[in-house]
Amino acid sequence: MFSGESTFLLALLSFFAALEQHVVGAEITLNVSSLVWPPELYSPVIPQKLLNTSSVQHTPAQYPQYTDRTIGKWKWFSSDLWTTGFFPAMLYELNTRRQLCHGSGAGDANTDWVGLGRSWSTAELPLEVKNHVGHDVGFLSYPFVQELLLNPTNETALEAVNAFATDLAARFSPTVGCTRSWDSPDPTLFRVIIDNMMNLEVLFSSYARTGNKTLVDIAVSHADRTLVNHVRPNGSSFHVVEYNATTGEVIGRVTAQGYSDNSTWSRGQAWGIYGFANMFAHTKNMSYLETSRKMATYFLDNLPLDSVVPWCGRYFTPLSFLMVS
Repeated sequence: MFSGESTFLLALLSFFAALEQHVVGAEITLNVSSLVWPPELYSPVIPQKLLNTSSVQHTPAQYPQYTDRTIGKWKWFSSDLWTTGFFPAMLYELNTRRQLCHGSGAGDANTDWVGLGRSWSTAELPLEVKNHVGHDVGFLSYPFVQELLLNPTNETALEAVNAFATDLAARFSPTVGCTRSWDSPDPTLFRVIIDNMMNLEVLFSSYARTGNKTLVDIAVSHADRTLVNHVRPNGSSFHVVEYNATTGEVIGRVTAQGYSDNSTWSRGQAWGIYGFANMFAHTKNMSYLETSRKMATYFLDNLPLDSVVPWCGRYFTPLSFLMVS
């Protein structure tokens, strides 16, 4: 897997988990178990790659983040990073895929994906007490959120989810209406990135076990502000919106990882597509589903002919993406 593929794979596998909740709208109920899945979704290469990666153990624990561009080998990092939860969550999601999409022929029928997910998430537990990932505690929570779906009485997972949700909620500003993304030495600068839509899941997971409605209110407020200020009328998106922390006013719309302030960073667009679909799954607010669909339509309409997702797309040029390596 080369750099970026692991993030895309996580988004794809997470999509299956979101479908499990059944999308209901316009009097149509999507029954996942009755769908016929295209065989292209079930390459045995996917579970085999993850299984091979899971066989590599480091002491102290390290996690794969991206691959070397030249030889395609994983780069490994310590647990206190924003991507740590991705790999164990992907292991859980392969179990979800197997349950939802039975008969896929993926060649992983005998693999204990849940056991692997539990094993790989163990080194994350100290991070619920102390970490340096800021708003990305939601990403760290992914495997524990999945564990609670399987075993709601798992106290270890519950403590982790509640701790990470508390961390994220502490970054919320009622004035801005969002959770803060990157910290800034300027106390008046409040930056929010589209990525944060992915962190809201931990708030709902904690609410489901504690009944703390404030967590839901924070998630809804953040999503509402992101819908208005990050998403353009044509369904494309800004990466970063800068607010005045004192007044809550928008003072800038910029990029940090895209080509330009007016471009559409592909990974950020994917964050938004999933994030708003997930908000709909939790709230049944149709504006979230409509936003997700609009963003997905823009994404698909602007793919190049080879369908290889580029790093960043030009905002004003349909079907034309700028490729930068």
